[in-house]
Amino acid sequence: MNSDDAIPFYRGLKMLGRKTQPQEILTQGSFVKGLLRLISCKPERDTIAIKRNEEIAKEDSLPFNAFWRNGRDDLILTVMTNYFGAMRDTFPDQWDYKAYLPKDRQDTTPTPVLRRTVGYEALMRVLVGIWPEVRTKTRIDHAYFMERTNQFKENSRNISLTTEYFGSSSADAARLANIFLTGAEASD
Repeated sequence: MNSDDAIPFYRGLKMLGRKTQPQEILTQGSFVKGLLRLISCKPERDTIAIKRNEEIAKEDSLPFNAFWRNGRDDLILTVMTNYFGAMRDTFPDQWDYKAYLPKDRQDTTPTPVLRRTVGYEALMRVLVGIWPEVRTKTRIDHAYFMERTNQFKENSRNISLTTEYFGSSSADAARLANIFLTGAEASD
């Protein structure tokens, strides 16, 4: 996800928590934690089961569980690439890493949140929220996700998707996810 220039997170993850380039915004740990939540409710249990050659628990409520159990990591990559690619294309100003950089040392301008941990967590919650529809339509292509992300943009049209409006808590991530999914607070 961090080394392929066709993927929206290309060189955008802080590997081992260390920022070496200005475009590195989200930590590798936060990225993996968010992804793992869509694969397994109990990753430690599943790791032990794999080591013992036992069956891995089936968790239909998690978007990527079936892909993972069936050795289809390629489909996980496809969904992540198309979903976040659609977010990048729908919200180009909020996805551009330059918008996250201070102009100078005194700059206190609010910055976008989509590529921060709170935004990533919200977007993973949104993916879980739309997954039942994805499954029924059996579409994981970029065009499908563009339809959905355009709706997210409409739902959030009156909301500042910046640190001015969203902090860094899980509650803020849940609030942002709800706005994208339902438009709640969008008219405030």
